[in-house]
Amino acid sequence: MFRPEIYIVRNFNGEVVIISRDCPVCVHPERIEIDRKVMLAQSIRELAEEYGFRLDDLVEHFSQHVIKAEKIRLLQYRYLERRFVRYIDLQEELLKLVDRLNLLFGRLEKFDEQSIDVSRSKPTARDYIASISERRKIIGEIRETLHVINKLKNEVKNEKDLTEILKKLGEPKNCS
Repeated sequence: MFRPEIYIVRNFNGEVVIISRDCPVCVHPERIEIDRKVMLAQSIRELAEEYGFRLDDLVEHFSQHVIKAEKIRLLQYRYLERRFVRYIDLQEELLKLVDRLNLLFGRLEKFDEQSIDVSRSKPTARDYIASISERRKIIGEIRETLHVINKLKNEVKNEKDLTEILKKLGEPKNCS
């Protein structure tokens, strides 16, 4: 399966982050902390020694993969010319997946209600088999959606941001 080399991710705070599979800094588990230290004017040479990177890798990371949100259009054109780029809006992606889960759970609940109505008329063995088959299909779709959420989390490797989004999604919405 073809996998894009570069991801342009808009995080929950609206900031744009570039993640390259080929960059050792981008895929490092402490990437956010490394970026923060450079923004606080810590020496790139010290960071390279602290995290065991080559100086060239760190310099390339900050020249190619750290950018302000205002420059996203310029960035999109620059990367589109060179290679395939996947754009991810984390909040949008997770909202779509949560909506899908809600839809699937709704289908399951509706199916349960229909099963209760069927209990008044004597169902056949064939009805039970069809019922089990439909339930397994819905549960399989729910499992697949949860797998996509987990895959998104693993690909982005920004667990703090995903945790923030999931917390926000779990909060009750104010109806004013």
